[in-house]
Amino acid sequence: MISGNATHQQQTTPYKCTEKKWSSRIKTDTRLLDMSLLKTLDALLDERSVTRAAARLSLTQPAVSGMLKRLRDYFGDLHSRALYDETYVCMLRAGHPDASQPLTLEHVLVSYEGESFHGVTDYALAQMGRTRHVGLSVSSFLVLTEILAISDMIAVVPGRMAENRKEMVTCAPPLPIAGFTKSMAWHGRTHRHPAQV
Repeated sequence: MISGNATHQQQTTPYKCTEKKWSSRIKTDTRLLDMSLLKTLDALLDERSVTRAAARLSLTQPAVSGMLKRLRDYFGDLHSRALYDETYVCMLRAGHPDASQPLTLEHVLVSYEGESFHGVTDYALAQMGRTRHVGLSVSSFLVLTEILAISDMIAVVPGRMAENRKEMVTCAPPLPIAGFTKSMAWHGRTHRHPAQV
């Protein structure tokens, strides 16, 4: 009987300590938490991808990234640092015959899942009541320039990706497309590591 109680105490004590440690990290005033963030958190946990969560919520990927940052700030999860702000440009092969009409061209979309035919550009177009024709979806930016070099297709890409590509030309998108901030994030247990300084 005594050993049974001792065993029971040993099993529950670590759980209570863990629960107390976890609850002390969470802000207790939920009035400060935007409840729409919980819907975003649920989608992020289910999808395990910001891009897929954005599609599920009918939001842009940069909007969900911003919500994820707010969740991390609220729950004190992960330290982060903004590296740079990025904007989008249209990229197509040099000498393209229809370079002045980007919305009439067939588009290549980069989707990390390689199956989506809807991205941040399409959300911006939808707000204007317009669409584009996405003819190909690829899962990596690595093959994108090769595809553009041998076709009359166009792609909307982060500006830094288009830099120093002599076989490509760029132009500003014909509509405003929300950019994003590239950030670096790391776990709290490595925050004081010399490599982080």
